[in-house]
Amino acid sequence: MEHQTYDLLKRYYRGQLTETERAAFDQRLQTDTAFAEEVAGWAAIYKGLQQEGERQLDEQLRDLGHQLLRSDSGTGQKRVFGMPRWLYAAAAVFLLLLLAWPVYQTLKPSVPAFADNRALFDQHFRVPAAPEVRDAQASAWRTAWRNKDYAAAIDGLEKLLADPATTNRSEAHLYLGISNLAAGRGKEALDALGQVGKDSFDYEEAQWYTALAQIIVDDVVHAKQTLGEISGKQGHPHQTEAQEMLKSIK
Repeated sequence: MEHQTYDLLKRYYRGQLTETERAAFDQRLQTDTAFAEEVAGWAAIYKGLQQEGERQLDEQLRDLGHQLLRSDSGTGQKRVFGMPRWLYAAAAVFLLLLLAWPVYQTLKPSVPAFADNRALFDQHFRVPAAPEVRDAQASAWRTAWRNKDYAAAIDGLEKLLADPATTNRSEAHLYLGISNLAAGRGKEALDALGQVGKDSFDYEEAQWYTALAQIIVDDVVHAKQTLGEISGKQGHPHQTEAQEMLKSIK
């Protein structure tokens, strides 16, 4: 592993990263498979060394203890042993592993949990029907939506939102977020859904799809928080479903 990555891991574990650096690190773990595998592999290798090192160190210390006892009983005098170089090395490895294993536990990709949560997303994600036409501008993306051509819908909605004269922007951001979710683009979905105003008619739907987007990017902490807010809001159209998801999310 490169020295730069090793230094980054140490700073992460010690809590020395800034919020921006930590967010970038977490994002890289989620999006850079090679980096995540490198981190997991590094920690797994050292975990194996830890187990073997502990076994060998335990055997060698017992042998040294026996030698010391035999020397004391034969001469009546205590002997001073110089610590072998291998013991210094074993101790150094052992101390390193005490740091390495918690890092591994913290940073290893949670593949089983993510797989379970992805199944949870698939179970609850449903693409709603396009809203009724309120202006002629949106007809292109609605046609793409009905045809399940979400890439074209995304393109049409982005063009719509690029026009300062466009009204009903919260609705457009909501459906842009859902289109991105349908296309498997969780981060882009979160960006779009975050633009829906809390005082808009579309906010409760945006809140629900935000929770689903957080699940798809494996941001379980915020997904639970969003689902908790939905669960506690009487009259929310997804209250019961959010309560069910909270029991299953990992």
